[in-house]
Amino acid sequence: MTIQYDSQTRRFVLQMERSTYALGLNQQGALVHLWWGGAVPRSEDLPDPAGGAMQEYHAWGEYFFDEPALKLTFADGTRDTRLRYVDHAIEGDELRVRLHDSHYPVAVTLVYRVHADCDIVDRHCVIANEGDTPVTVESVQSAGWYLPRGRAYRLTSQAGRWGREYQPQQWPIGQGKVVLETRRGVSGPDQTPFFWIDADGAADEERGSVWFGALHWSGNWRIAVEKNRDDQVRVTGGINDFDTILTLQPGASFTTPVFSGGYTEGGFGAASRLLHDYQRRHVMRPGRADRLLPLIYNSWGTFQFNIDEQRMMKLAELAAGIGVELFVIDDGWFGKRINDTCSLGDWQPSPDRFPNGLKPLIDKVNSLGMDFGIWLEPEMVSPDSDLYRAHPDWVFHFPNRTGSQYRHQLTLNLAREDVKEFAYQTMHDLLAKHNIRYFKLDNNRYVSEAGWPDAAPAEQRAVWVKYIENFYDIFARLTREFPDVIFENCASGGGRVDFAMQRYFDRMNRSDNQDPFDELALHEGFTWANLAKMAGGGCHISQGMRHINGRLTSRRFQAHVGMLGSLAIGENLFECTPEQLAELRGYAELYKAIRPVTHRGDVYRLESARNGRRAVFQYVSKDRREAVLFVLGHSMQFRDVLPNIRLRGLDPERVYEVEGASPMSGQGLMTLGLPVKLTGDFDSKVIRLRS
Repeated sequence: MTIQYDSQTRRFVLQMERSTYALGLNQQGALVHLWWGGAVPRSEDLPDPAGGAMQEYHAWGEYFFDEPALKLTFADGTRDTRLRYVDHAIEGDELRVRLHDSHYPVAVTLVYRVHADCDIVDRHCVIANEGDTPVTVESVQSAGWYLPRGRAYRLTSQAGRWGREYQPQQWPIGQGKVVLETRRGVSGPDQTPFFWIDADGAADEERGSVWFGALHWSGNWRIAVEKNRDDQVRVTGGINDFDTILTLQPGASFTTPVFSGGYTEGGFGAASRLLHDYQRRHVMRPGRADRLLPLIYNSWGTFQFNIDEQRMMKLAELAAGIGVELFVIDDGWFGKRINDTCSLGDWQPSPDRFPNGLKPLIDKVNSLGMDFGIWLEPEMVSPDSDLYRAHPDWVFHFPNRTGSQYRHQLTLNLAREDVKEFAYQTMHDLLAKHNIRYFKLDNNRYVSEAGWPDAAPAEQRAVWVKYIENFYDIFARLTREFPDVIFENCASGGGRVDFAMQRYFDRMNRSDNQDPFDELALHEGFTWANLAKMAGGGCHISQGMRHINGRLTSRRFQAHVGMLGSLAIGENLFECTPEQLAELRGYAELYKAIRPVTHRGDVYRLESARNGRRAVFQYVSKDRREAVLFVLGHSMQFRDVLPNIRLRGLDPERVYEVEGASPMSGQGLMTLGLPVKLTGDFDSKVIRLRS
């Protein structure tokens, strides 16, 4: 059994394929943590919970001074909470443990869902007010994770900003507290809601003990990593309690986001592959994990706002000729939108540029054998728009304050039910009335001045939570109603890349940065947690997108870097010669040939662009019959002769046909390696292996 309870020793044991998570009841009836780490098959070997002091979900109260998972104020002013065990239920792979305050009518149910195949446990809690007076919730976290005491640990997290997402940060965990958080209304990009902790700072891609976690929340979040004076490391995370207060009315309850945690002894690479399998099997919508993402043409990189019906029809003909499968028009198709100063919120086709609506263009695209996609930014509004003039109260604002604008836009208060329904209906009608098979969501500013003057005083600071809950509800409805539509998540690039978004979105804008050299580091960081195939945005072939560094690289290098994720083309096809169009057609054919492996297989980061003169990524099919090797040079010097590339994840007994080389066994490729010659800066090779 995956979950076991021993009534004699009062232990709960969650067994996975290679790890164990255990908790139990102490003599005072508190639920205490026992173990999280390598597999302990014999439950009798686990610590005795009787004298345990590390409460599994510690509320602020009693003789406790570390980071709390729960902080309440009761109606009589009491701010001390004491949780004790009431009962539990085990159903399949789920354990629910109900706790209750020792005096006040508040219940907390801790929920554990075990994914034994991925060595990952999902945790969240449900807090319920069973009394007849309101309860103020000042902080309610999803979970607290304890690491084995007495070892030295290193924390790894990801930091960044626009165009520079997923940059690794590492430091030893000393006594004190490190807080990772966002307060911008979205889950990134300054930090991402993931953590990795390795023992003794000794883990690398291939080996070492690594504990890791992922918080499923797309708004403000907080993860505190704390080592107390007794050498105990604890990770507590959930919704950020900054400027957030929830009021539980009598009979009401609140469910926290999921906080997933896992353990591996195979280093950071194995942690990534466990997270990737977890996404495929347990996060993404059924049937989406193995879906191959199409080759996309997106109009933005070259044409920006300069689009119209006739121009796009001619462009679609050229795109179909090079093998594009999905033709996407980006910003600029609606209202008076000829630049970024106006019309967000006026989601009707521009009468000047699309006088007959979108249908003629969609019909043309479909007649060429391509699907049609469109861009929308439904959470935002331009002050210069009909929507804002009709509903100025729909934006976040405080009385007696002028709202800050960014990119000439304001944020709609999606916590309001009327705004939520407007946003939903806008997208629903667009999808229902047109043959749109791809929907690109964008979000190009953060939430500031999060005031909601019309709300009751007790609800004012719940706006951060209500906004995200309504956002999820909108896309839960849309994905149910339009199950065949591919939804892409973009928030100024990678500003909202988290596992909660993956429940609804099939493709993630990894970054707005389309410099292929930068993309090597971006893709490496992205795949630490996220499925490689979901990486979009920067995966473009486009000579025009050089605004980050001004660097010009070949189409070949851009194409090979783009194939690491979900490939798109943004080239100005009107300016391409027949030879260049043929070149693009060749990249389209290669992408389609290898994507069954790159989209469905396991990824190995063999060499990092951060540390050497090339980046090397390897993708291996699940049955280990095929592999694709990407070798991407970037800073060659002195006619470098680089060492053989030792592959990983192959079947040692199989003999592989190696493109451009002699056949080799899997064991030989992993032990001796494969020589790959590069001729200079930004030379690259994509090598297929088949058995």
